[in-house]
Amino acid sequence: MSTSTPRPRRRPTWPAGSPPPGGRTVAATLLLALDAADARQPAGLARPVIRLAAVLDPAGHPAAVWATDAATGYLTQNRTRPPGPAGTQPPVEASPEVTSAQAREVLMLLHRYGLASFDDQAGPRAVRVHALTGRAARETTPPALAPAIAQAAAGALLAIWPEPDHTAPALAEALRASTTALAGHARDTLWHPGGHPALFRTGISLLNAGLHTAAIAHWQRTTADAERILGPEHPATLTAQANLASSYYQAGRTADAITIMERVAADRARILGPEHPDTVTAADALREWKRRHRRRPRLGRRVPE
Repeated sequence: MSTSTPRPRRRPTWPAGSPPPGGRTVAATLLLALDAADARQPAGLARPVIRLAAVLDPAGHPAAVWATDAATGYLTQNRTRPPGPAGTQPPVEASPEVTSAQAREVLMLLHRYGLASFDDQAGPRAVRVHALTGRAARETTPPALAPAIAQAAAGALLAIWPEPDHTAPALAEALRASTTALAGHARDTLWHPGGHPALFRTGISLLNAGLHTAAIAHWQRTTADAERILGPEHPATLTAQANLASSYYQAGRTADAITIMERVAADRARILGPEHPDTVTAADALREWKRRHRRRPRLGRRVPE
């Protein structure tokens, strides 16, 4: 029989911007379960793991995310020390660096506590967090931690993205879905100091997969965000505009594509110089699109030479 003094349950507290009344039951249950999970070895990792998982696609993400330097580095920096019995502190692993094996242990721990689902047989959707649990985790995360979580999640997704990704369509789809979910939760965070490469990789993946409608929607959002946050002349903004033009072109909207690419080519020549590789690429694409468009006058307006 254990003689240790039971640790009293603490009253759940929420940071500024607390969850609505309907979500308090889920949030309270989450915090109590995390108290228990955080006290188990490897100690202090349940909270940072659930917080990162909560910003990814609830339909699931690859377990390989947790073997990346971005994920383990984030866990190392954000490991917590939960209160132990009678005010003592439970032991924390001797190594200051969290390993991928420890991250995997925590995923299995969260699975046992019903906070996440971890199934190696699910492939690119191996790790899942229920939408309600994810919402509660996000709403009880201190706002000051949000930038580090977003950057770590984006970096981890990008690190496991195959190149080219058409050889692994299921994985590419899962990565696109998680990046899209992350962008929605992170809002402007992924645009500082510049647009995160994962945002652009997602759009390129949509183009490569031939998902024209989704690609157009993605690049419209990305272009609008880039123009608003970085300004219309930032190189990342011009790249987003060029990819929007490519999306229109692949969807058969050649006239719209040419209109945008004309502006991109002119802006790049003015800002980057006429010999810059990005300027040359835009000019070459524009010239080829116009040449092909002149051969199909019935499909849109005729473009002058």
